[in-house]
Amino acid sequence: MIKSAYIHIPFCNNICFYCAFCKMLKNDAFVDKYLNSLENEIKKNYKGDILDTLYIGGGTPTSLNEKELTKLFSILKIFKLNEEYEYTFEANILDINEKLLIFLKENKVNRISIGLQSFNKKYIEFMNRKYLNKKEITNKINLVKKYFNNINIDLIYGINNETLKELQEEVKNFIELDVNHISLYSLILEDNTILKTKKYKGEYEGDYNFVSSRLLIILICGDKVSSQLSSLSSNFELQDEKPSCLHKFSRAFKAMATSFCFFAIEMNSCLNS
Repeated sequence: MIKSAYIHIPFCNNICFYCAFCKMLKNDAFVDKYLNSLENEIKKNYKGDILDTLYIGGGTPTSLNEKELTKLFSILKIFKLNEEYEYTFEANILDINEKLLIFLKENKVNRISIGLQSFNKKYIEFMNRKYLNKKEITNKINLVKKYFNNINIDLIYGINNETLKELQEEVKNFIELDVNHISLYSLILEDNTILKTKKYKGEYEGDYNFVSSRLLIILICGDKVSSQLSSLSSNFELQDEKPSCLHKFSRAFKAMATSFCFFAIEMNSCLNS
């Protein structure tokens, strides 16, 4: 019996240099074809199971315009959800606005996962993302809180020459946003990413244990930052396997053994038709 489903939206308005997920720069001519293929795949494989979790990720789901989002959610109405469901929608913080949040709320989304990654301008630019200052980020998060009380934000660490002081400041800034879930990911040089293609050499490339140790110093030291982070310790799960990652998987991924991923697997044919 399927308990969870993942829906992949591969389109992005901008390609982050570290990203190894299936994605492409958004081309409006492709979106409708992709959504049609996605709908066909769901109808073919979904057998009416009642889901605990539904997760829409990418790519960048918020790259879709209003018309495209309306079509997406009309397709997803086929899924049956239990009374205590978790329905996650990934969002680029740049795309967040009140109209979008109202739309998601009206379509039963109850969890927002935001790709924030960093407050540090030099690292945001290194990742080929658009920089927002602390006030702009705080305003965006506060707007999300107006409509959602289940919010995740992502932080990437372990970038070349990142100092412990910088990392402490990042963690402090993330905690001050006062959301109920923070996911931390070490920078990984994956094949077929721009960073790997450009032969970027991180200071700690291949030494994930060392990078992990730097973060663990913050977790176990007795300063104010570690004290604040300890208060959120129930929101994290330490993974010993490399790449190191402090991350509490949402219920969608805890139930991966009973999950189904809808990827529009006929993507190549649908885009070339």
